Amino acid sequence: NEYQNFYGSSVMPTPKRIEAVVLYNKTNIFETIYPIYFILGFILLILSFTKILKPKFNIGNTPKIALSLLTLLFIAHTFGLALRWYISGHAPWSNGYESMIYISWATVLSGFIFSKQSPMTMASTAILTGLILMVAHLNWMYPTVTNLVPVLNSYWLSIHVSMITASYGFLGLGALLGFITLILFIKIGRASCRER
Repeated sequence: NEYQNFYGSSVMPTPKRIEAVVLYNKTNIFETIYPIYFILGFILLILSFTKILKPKFNIGNTPKIALSLLTLLFIAHTFGLALRWYISGHAPWSNGYESMIYISWATVLSGFIFSKQSPMTMASTAILTGLILMVAHLNWMYPTVTNLVPVLNSYWLSIHVSMITASYGFLGLGALLGFITLILFIKIGRASCRER
């Protein structure tokens, strides 16, 4: 230990950074929250479809509760990203795993921007975020915190790469909402044809 601290003091992590690594590994934030995103999204999606197809159905305070839970998940998600940023010393979107957790974060952010108290948008946001985080935890992803590759060792990582990568979350949510809208048009169109 003395030898390492004497000769490798410039590259040795600080005690606070070691504590952050232990906390990050113990909490396992991203793997913990993605099933909650999924469950929340599917419940809200089923209730939203039911409300659209049967307007007399009352979903009560469910959208407000879902928004509160989604906000708590987003805070945990943001904390996980910030903790990873602190541990690695660089922006947490430099490899495949980090990009996926960052895109899922941007998806939730886009859901907050576009929801305007729309249960369908909140449901789509939660489902898509859960799906992206699930893909991030497949066995071919590499979740270990690593050094920054030389090509990304630039201030453009925090500017250019962050904007481009975050746009995938906005694009994905827009695509999913468009798909759900098409399904609703088909379902409502068939129902109106039967009534005629």
